[in-house]
Amino acid sequence: MAPKEKLTLYQIAELAGTSKSTVSRVLNGGQKVSPKVYERVKAIIRQHNFVPSIAARSLSHGRKNMIAVISGGISDGYFAGVIRGIDIEAEDRNNHLLCSFGRNEAAFTKLWDGVLNQQLVDGIILIAPPDSLSRTRLDSKLPVVICSSRPAPTNGWEKASSITVDNADGFKQILDRMYNKGLRHYVHIAGPSNDFDAGERRKAFDNFLKNNPECHGSCINAGKSRTESHKAVSEFLNNNSVPDAFVCYNDSTASGAIAALELSGYTDAVTVSGCDGEAASELLKIPTLNMPFEEIGRQAADILFSMIDNPDSGPVHKIIPLTLTTTEIL
Repeated sequence: MAPKEKLTLYQIAELAGTSKSTVSRVLNGGQKVSPKVYERVKAIIRQHNFVPSIAARSLSHGRKNMIAVISGGISDGYFAGVIRGIDIEAEDRNNHLLCSFGRNEAAFTKLWDGVLNQQLVDGIILIAPPDSLSRTRLDSKLPVVICSSRPAPTNGWEKASSITVDNADGFKQILDRMYNKGLRHYVHIAGPSNDFDAGERRKAFDNFLKNNPECHGSCINAGKSRTESHKAVSEFLNNNSVPDAFVCYNDSTASGAIAALELSGYTDAVTVSGCDGEAASELLKIPTLNMPFEEIGRQAADILFSMIDNPDSGPVHKIIPLTLTTTEIL
């Protein structure tokens, strides 16, 4: 049997009873197309498994139909969830992702320089970039959106858009819940010093203690992994009195804190909280926050495509609220 002949844009337009330009707009995100026409064209595209030529579309409007995503890692659910959200939005607009992962500051910066120099994409999304990147100059003419960070508006970074979560309110929700349960002595397991979210959560912890002078607390640095937290909490327990609660940077460090408490025999005496809403938090029965990973990615991509479509638009800064889970037993 001979293979089915591939449809052209003209043929799709004829089948949908519309114009070639309307079909083209549908393929590029559906701007200025009525919902009824959009769905009719999309149905025909799906029915015939039509895949547009990236090269042809690039020539037609000067775009690559490719966006770059540079991530600070892929070791936990946060990164995978955000990238999934970006990919959903990109697919809806018939765009593709060029993903790279920087395991440390040097690797992240090298990837960033490489994407800028190769000019293969229409825009860039940075996921949890190291703080050191903002100390370099942003000379890119490409639109840039930053997830989980907001550089100071200097060195050209004032042109970049950002999307973050409301760390301050989220951490306050956790601490208020502990306070209402009668807990007064806290230790914060802080994240990496070059991490935006970690810095915001540390400030929220300090502000809580400042606003509640009857409470007391301290901070220990433990990175972002279970292993690092386990070691830090074990050392703390060997040299200090046991607090009412360990308030952790994320769910992985919370897991490490729980393991250290179990080895020391303090499991039932100390409350541990996380901050990322990963699957493990429900099994551990710890207070944590519902982190909208996929929504972060979708909104980041939506902002980026808007900047690509409107090059003269200014930067956009969004903050997504967080909600506290209630599955834990305090």
